Amino acid sequence: GMKKDMTRKKLEERIKNLQSIDPSAATEKISSYILEKESLFFLLRAQNAGRDDYFAVKPGRNKEFLAENISKLMPEKISKIDWDPSERNNLFVFADGVLNRIDLEGGTAYSKFAEGVRGYGFFGKNIYILLENNQVKRFDFEGKNEELLLDDAGLSNFLFNQKGFFQIHILSKDTMLFLSDKGEL
Repeated sequence: GMKKDMTRKKLEERIKNLQSIDPSAATEKISSYILEKESLFFLLRAQNAGRDDYFAVKPGRNKEFLAENISKLMPEKISKIDWDPSERNNLFVFADGVLNRIDLEGGTAYSKFAEGVRGYGFFGKNIYILLENNQVKRFDFEGKNEELLLDDAGLSNFLFNQKGFFQIHILSKDTMLFLSDKGEL
């Protein structure tokens, strides 16, 4: 994994070096990066001519970095990116109501893991998804073993009458916390 002592400054220096390795990255303006200490990769978002480019960056030998432009795997209008808790080289990317799963190592997008998504959260070996019809379902990270957890129209409409995205936090086997992007429970 990546050494814990890597400071932000060092990281930014290395990112600049990256730009000299990949000429297509020369015009990139680094806008943010996402680190996951368990992952082989870190994710870099850069702006290039008004659009976002994404790079999966992996430490190579001799302190150099290997960067791969994964923009073609990424959907447009991304609003949220999470590392897959079960497989730290995968990302869950949320854009326009669609949850995509991306395998950085294999360089493939299992696009459309779920559609019509209003919220999601991770717990244990599962992902919990709130759908536009206000059902709450649980899946494993392969998108299988689907289980319907909440399908009570009255309760759902009361709980989820807010517009926007809900983060789902699983507190215990029987307790779920839904947090709207306005901070409402």
